[in-house]
Amino acid sequence: MGEKEEEDDDDNSQSKNEIKTFLLKKQFRGLHKLPITCLKTDSTGYLLATGSADGSVRVWDIIGNFCTNSYPISNDKKISCLEFNVVDENVVHLYFAGEMNVDLKLVNLSDKNSKPIIRKQAHSSEIIVLKYIKSMKNLISIARDCIISVWSPDLSEKLKNVTLLEPISAGFICENSLTAYCVADQNHLHRFDLKTYRHEKCLLSHHNN
Repeated sequence: MGEKEEEDDDDNSQSKNEIKTFLLKKQFRGLHKLPITCLKTDSTGYLLATGSADGSVRVWDIIGNFCTNSYPISNDKKISCLEFNVVDENVVHLYFAGEMNVDLKLVNLSDKNSKPIIRKQAHSSEIIVLKYIKSMKNLISIARDCIISVWSPDLSEKLKNVTLLEPISAGFICENSLTAYCVADQNHLHRFDLKTYRHEKCLLSHHNN
């Protein structure tokens, strides 16, 4: 019995130690004037980008606890999505888009004097997903205007448009399988192959009444 109790105590102590790893380690205060609407980390995990309802974007060094880049309030009103592209160890790009203004923006975080590159009217309605695919060397955007767009890294060229016949309410891109998933307003789940740009399947959502 004694040995069993000791084993149970060891298991409990291990569980407690595991739980401790999830405790709050750092807290940032006053990041923006209005609530944060989106978050994104870079592939290294050292940088965190925050977008706010006030239309501003800031980038934070998570290790050093300081702001590395700040892009002031714009007419976007609310930042809807963010995406990093770590070009190399010296160059990091950040893409972002707003809810009201459908322009797509690119900033070079490594050059604080550089001005944002703006792709005017990238979509006709809110951009809800941005994903940079390293293997393709392209940026993918999904918007509520029923369109999935493929862009060159510098936003100079729109390479492809894939059109869905229903407005898109949510989306996700899996980089490993090069697949885009979109949920339409009528709760239909659509799957697209980004290698061929083909609409693979339409599934009824389990959220239907």
